[in-house]
Amino acid sequence: MASPASPLRQPARLRERGVPSTFRIGGAETVLARAVLAYLRLVARSVSWSWVDRGGRPLDGGDVDPRLAAMRRRETPALLSYYIADALGVATLALVHDGFLRWMRELRCIVDDTLAGRASAAIIGSLGGRFTVLPPSGAPERMHGVYEVIRAGDGCAFPVDGGGPYREVGTGVVALAASLGATIVPMAAALSPALSFAPQSRVRVPVPKGRLVVAMGDELRIGRAADRRAVAAELKGTIDALSAVARAAARSG
Repeated sequence: MASPASPLRQPARLRERGVPSTFRIGGAETVLARAVLAYLRLVARSVSWSWVDRGGRPLDGGDVDPRLAAMRRRETPALLSYYIADALGVATLALVHDGFLRWMRELRCIVDDTLAGRASAAIIGSLGGRFTVLPPSGAPERMHGVYEVIRAGDGCAFPVDGGGPYREVGTGVVALAASLGATIVPMAAALSPALSFAPQSRVRVPVPKGRLVVAMGDELRIGRAADRRAVAAELKGTIDALSAVARAAARSG
C-alpha cells in the first residue's frame, strides 16, 4: 500500500477534528510526530505482516477484509481496544493494510493531553483520521471531554491502559460502551523483533524488516445493566489471550 503523502495538519485543521479550541500543537509535538511517522513509513516498506484468529491460525484477506468492511457499514459504534504497548503496531498496521486504515479513519481516536498524545493526534490527523484529546486523568475538564465523545456518538479507538496502570482494564471503557450503545472490539498487535524504551508501559517500537502479527477478538456487546467489573475482567482476559497468540505467531514467523 502506498503511504498517504499528506503533510501534518496545521493547528486550525486539527481543531476541526474534535480538539478543544485551547489545544495547540507545539514545536516539540510537531518534531516528534514527523520523526515517528517518517520512521513508521520506513518500517512499513519492509515489514512482514499478517492476521491470525484467536487460536493463532493465519487469516487471509477473504477473512479479514469483509469483517472490516462490515464494521464500517454498521450503524452501531465500535470501540477498538488494545494495550498501549501495541500502539505503534496498530499505527504500522494502518500504513500497510488499506482496509484497516479506512476503518480507522471512521473511528475517533482518543489520546491524552501529553507530549506523546499530542504527537499521536498530529499523526492521526496526517493520515486522515479523527481524534479527541482528553485532559489528563484526574483533571476536572476530563469528564467534559468524555461527555463530548459520548455526544458525538462515534466509534472510537484507544489503548485501554493508557496512562496506567498498564496491562489492566478499568470499567471506564465498559461505561463508555454502554453509554454509546457500542460493542467493544479487542485487538493485539505484536512486533518481532521490537525495541522498548518505556519500561512501565512497554511500548514496543517496530524495526525494519521485522514482523507484525495482528489478532482481533470477537465483539463484546454491553448492556446498560451489565456488571462493569465483570466485563472489564473479561476484556482483559481476551486482550491478554490475543497478545499471547500474536506474540507467539510473530516470534515463529
